[in-house]
Amino acid sequence: MRSMLFFIDGGARPNPGRAAYGLVMLDDATTRVWPPPCWGDVLPGASSSNNEAEWHGMVHAMETAAVLTAGPVHIVTDSQLVARQMSGAYAVRMPSLQPLHARATAARAVITGQGRTVTITHVPRAQNRLADALATHAILAGRRVTWHDLPEHVVARIKPETLRAPH
Repeated sequence: MRSMLFFIDGGARPNPGRAAYGLVMLDDATTRVWPPPCWGDVLPGASSSNNEAEWHGMVHAMETAAVLTAGPVHIVTDSQLVARQMSGAYAVRMPSLQPLHARATAARAVITGQGRTVTITHVPRAQNRLADALATHAILAGRRVTWHDLPEHVVARIKPETLRAPH
């Protein structure tokens, strides 16, 4: 059964300000493809927070996983807040985050309702460089970006071996 691994990140400049999320998608079939399917996308509206951007990444990962794979789903994020809110350890108190949390939770219910597992792991930013770079460059460009939009000095730091599920 195909498994799917996502790396997600979000950011805003200033905070709140122009915001974007980055998403990297790997599965059993694409782990040998370089560069992997990935993008950074700007959030609609004039101003959003870093946390809203992180949540948009989570929503897009969950909703994509709900329709694209039949195996386990693993999501890696450098947002301890989002990871703990998804686990239920922290409440989602901000009204602007509650609809995003509801969407991510609904997509997770679809996945687990099919007998599949979902794991969410918090990692340091250094272990999430590609998603971070995609979010940052989408903010700077003010539009959706892909691997091919990233500067060479950024691409040079991203290696296939860094895109593995943490243990």
